Amino acid sequence: MQFKPNSIDMLISIIIPCYNTESFLIQTLDSIRNQVYTNWEAICINDGSRDNTEQILKHYTKLDNRFKFFTQKNQGVSAARNLALKFCNGEYICFVDSDDTIDPYHLKHLMDMSYNYASSDLWMCSFTRNMNHHLINKEFNINTITKNDFVNQTIFNHNFNPQLWCMLFKKDIITTHRLTFTNGCTRGEDREFYMKYILHIQNITYSNAATYHYRVNSQSAMSSMTINSLTSIDAAERLIAYYKDAQSDLTSTMQIHKDYVIWKLCIVASLEKNKKLFHTLINTYDVKKSMSRLFTYPRLSVKISSFMYYISANFFYNLFCLIGKYK
Repeated sequence: MQFKPNSIDMLISIIIPCYNTESFLIQTLDSIRNQVYTNWEAICINDGSRDNTEQILKHYTKLDNRFKFFTQKNQGVSAARNLALKFCNGEYICFVDSDDTIDPYHLKHLMDMSYNYASSDLWMCSFTRNMNHHLINKEFNINTITKNDFVNQTIFNHNFNPQLWCMLFKKDIITTHRLTFTNGCTRGEDREFYMKYILHIQNITYSNAATYHYRVNSQSAMSSMTINSLTSIDAAERLIAYYKDAQSDLTSTMQIHKDYVIWKLCIVASLEKNKKLFHTLINTYDVKKSMSRLFTYPRLSVKISSFMYYISANFFYNLFCLIGKYK
């Protein structure tokens, strides 16, 4: 085991938005109760669930007083997380989705990094889709990078895939800069939040230890493409404005991020033969201009496909419809 017992015993607030997840919620909450690091509180928000989610949460608050839960009418994951932020007492904050689980060493690993890499203000692990994955006798690497490197790696490196629920945040930075999730945003809200946080720090430490177990759930909000998917473009636009207001030299990178989001939505809409959504994209945004800015994107597949769209949107759509048919 590579973990070292030297993390300081500070309170972590775990935020868990819950909506109709009775099938997985018990497993999620049990994984939190089984943490080696024990100084935590779990702030669970029942976002107007219509199943037994609230009953399960009530049971766990009686079983373990570190669990707290609040109920609101259904307003979405962003509103649920914002409500939870108001009740956090911890010096650190992390997020867990109510259909996922965490390794018993998840919190300890994050806290060990915060202790051993104190020059950083954000610490991050990796994740796995294998729900039975365990870290016993697994080796891992830890690296520290600057804010600029993190942003550029996130936007341009396809293999660098940071996720909100793998991160440990400092509450005082969130509070000082009044960081919240944008209510009504259901796609891209995670990246919008942590990219705003990144702007206010210098260093990030990350580990390839897969201590977070991400469940592939066909019932989740991310499993299909709808008109709500376009909120990810709005989130990218807000990031451009946020970085521009701060006069950040990363503003142009945020523009490329928005262009890439548009490109990806066009690809997925075509693969799924969602012609209505594809035309909504074309009629709402200057897709051709975004595609032209992607001609210099590092990935060859993005360069070629964006050029295809620039030549002919119809050819682009029909080609990826055909590819989607044989996937």
